[in-house]
Amino acid sequence: MIHLSNSGILQDSEKNIEVDSRTVLVTNIRFKATKEALSLFFANCGGVVNVVMLTDILTANRQGAAYVTFANEESVDKAVALSGTTFYSRTVKVLRKAEAASAATAPAQLSPKPFHVHGNRKAIPNKPRYPSSSLQWRR
Repeated sequence: MIHLSNSGILQDSEKNIEVDSRTVLVTNIRFKATKEALSLFFANCGGVVNVVMLTDILTANRQGAAYVTFANEESVDKAVALSGTTFYSRTVKVLRKAEAASAATAPAQLSPKPFHVHGNRKAIPNKPRYPSSSLQWRR
């Protein structure tokens, strides 16, 4: 039987915060890139502890992004400096994990023009449309 105390929960959350401070999000990765290739790309920044390639839950296809965890926080600064460089002929974007999470939860900016749904009336007809020949009376 496992007993969890409040201090154990606090220690786990502190550990997660510490790991998040050593993690970066890398986007615009070529789908054929491997964990080993990403580790080698960031090897000059410092020791890479873990690489997690993001995949689609339903199809298991890669999403073109990955989380890279380093051994220390100084490596994160060097990794963020690599943002805008080329990896497998693609320009990658590197963000701190905390910055990436805040960017994802930020509200979308409103566009200057309001969105109208008038466009194509054939998309949602309010009455069924039939070819004109099928409804005509023939004599």
